[in-house]
Amino acid sequence: MSFLLSLLKRPQHYDRLSSDSNGDSDLKSSSDDDLHEKHVPTGAKETPSNMVFYLTLVCVVCTLANLLVLRITEFKEANPPSLKHLRRPSQFPGLDKIERPVPPIERSIVNFPFVVARIDKQNPKTVVPENAPNGVANGNRVKVTSAISTVLQFRALDWGMESCELTVRLPGEEMVVDNSRSESTASLVLGPTHNHIYVHAVIPATNGSSSDDAFNPTTLTYASRPELGEKIGSLHLDYGFEWTHTFPCAMDSLHAFVLTAADDSTHVEWWQDRQSVLPAVYVEQHATK
Repeated sequence: MSFLLSLLKRPQHYDRLSSDSNGDSDLKSSSDDDLHEKHVPTGAKETPSNMVFYLTLVCVVCTLANLLVLRITEFKEANPPSLKHLRRPSQFPGLDKIERPVPPIERSIVNFPFVVARIDKQNPKTVVPENAPNGVANGNRVKVTSAISTVLQFRALDWGMESCELTVRLPGEEMVVDNSRSESTASLVLGPTHNHIYVHAVIPATNGSSSDDAFNPTTLTYASRPELGEKIGSLHLDYGFEWTHTFPCAMDSLHAFVLTAADDSTHVEWWQDRQSVLPAVYVEQHATK
């Protein structure tokens, strides 16, 4: 502030009062000073009014810059970045530095889908409700018909378990309860004719959506369904059927699949939970380290 005040101060020139003895010399000195000032080029000296103008302009620019920074900060606070694209922290730090046996000890875990959702081609913008029957708690309906497909999503668990098998298992006919009625609480319902389904992998995302994100089953519809990729299975379902498909699965990675009908006569339906593997679609992870 003292520096700015010093800039505003203009040097003052004072002339001594003339006396009888040296009046002529004083007048001459004053005339020389005036002549010197007249020869100063125009614009070489800033007047106080110009200096005030420039300082005011600087203050206005700084104020606008501060307001802009404040607005940007408020916008960022009101629109925080999405956390779902951040890499989840490792739950097993340092395990990769431990010497482990080669080949690895054989072990496996069963991983059930955390998303099981049906989508209806005849009602593309409608979310298909669960409608769990009596006695079924924390279960999910898997259903495949000419109009309805089922979307499943898995998250790879644990460290060093990066070889996965997508598995479809159906019980034998003797294990099915009251299979004659499709509206019953039977563990498995198969249509009266040929039941042929396709298994599609979901195309990995390139725009921050699809299989790079966890699906929301409460909003997933046929219109918002993920894009189908490679057909990894053509299954002719029947009692006692079992099928597997092997794929790599890094820890914490997401993997999505869609079950679709191969023909109009297909009707397959069952309920599954996170305890029983019959009937069920699940992933079995095998040790790789």
